[in-house]
Amino acid sequence: MTALPFDIMSDDRNSTPDGRLFDTCVEVARNGTPTVFRLDVDELVSVPHALGDGSRIELVSRCLSFSIDIPVRTNDLLIFSDTILENPEDGASAYTDVRSFWIDNDRVYERGASLERRSEASTGYGSSDEPQWANGIDRYRDPLHYLRKLAANWAEHALRSALGNGAPLSRAFDGITDMVIEKMSRAVFQVTDNKIALAKPATRLPHVEVSPSALWGESVHFDLSFSSEPIGDFEWKRHLLSFSFAEMEKAIELRDVIVTHFCPAHDDDYNYVWSDASVRLLSDYGRTLTDIEQTLTMENDGEPSLSKGLFALGRAMASEKLMTSADLSSVLSLFEEGDIPAVHSLLSEVATQDPEAFDHFLTKKGWDFSFSPLVLSASRLGLELNQLKPTGMRL
Repeated sequence: MTALPFDIMSDDRNSTPDGRLFDTCVEVARNGTPTVFRLDVDELVSVPHALGDGSRIELVSRCLSFSIDIPVRTNDLLIFSDTILENPEDGASAYTDVRSFWIDNDRVYERGASLERRSEASTGYGSSDEPQWANGIDRYRDPLHYLRKLAANWAEHALRSALGNGAPLSRAFDGITDMVIEKMSRAVFQVTDNKIALAKPATRLPHVEVSPSALWGESVHFDLSFSSEPIGDFEWKRHLLSFSFAEMEKAIELRDVIVTHFCPAHDDDYNYVWSDASVRLLSDYGRTLTDIEQTLTMENDGEPSLSKGLFALGRAMASEKLMTSADLSSVLSLFEEGDIPAVHSLLSEVATQDPEAFDHFLTKKGWDFSFSPLVLSASRLGLELNQLKPTGMRL
């Protein structure tokens, strides 16, 4: 596996027994054998606390002591890169947001915080003041020291909260060690040829969205970007314009169709794609993005789906009386049968029966594009695009 194109935690450590043991675990993992490192934590946690009427302040100190096995392994790595415009009117203010995900069979782990949380990552604290898994680990040459301090910070935050909520001194630390162990049990060390990263479980992988260019505008170009925001079952606009991470080529194809037919100011000689999101797979096992996607058992809720998009569009059309209850029942039956081309055909037939009403429906629902959402489904299904606009309506 090649070196990563960004800096992650150095694997140089102080010459301590723990450090030498950890180095050995890293080398074993680097040679293809997953292993575990036993982290021993023995930290004094202290917080100031006001007694009585608040005129007397004392330190409340407790010992945080436990041991935990942390996996050390080498897995396939997905690198998601996205161009972020801090000022949409100024391309010079763009920076690249890089997120890293490791795939361990059907489990997914993510490295620290993204660049979008740069200010939080610099301190290791989130907006809630609770210590976070963050890029702050990069400041430490000794990851074991970092983990011990992170555990102590978690315990300190919990102890301060318990005392603030009126817990008696004798019970204020109850359950805190177990809470810290549970948080720490999520950690995994991921090893490459010359780097080590601390990763945590991820709840979902980003998906690809096609949207008007924030820099050049809808008449010029459409961009590809990543989003981790779940898509609701009835968000037909986002479903029709979104793809899973493994469908990047399909997203590019749809974007190119939109640009070719509906971006009159597009300059074919200009390189717009520098702003596109991209995903790269580094695999020692010869797997593809599709292979990765098919092995995952993460929740499918909120993932992009053409079928969900068309079904939600049909529901919305029915709610605006564009189709009869019988038509909606047919859409539901076809949807359950998985006949998505037939769903598209039925919705297209309804739209062409009263193009003015359909155009009014799109405007009411906030569809601001010059093309119909059914153009998107037609393209994604490999059908011939209907570009006729006999009445000036969007078909």
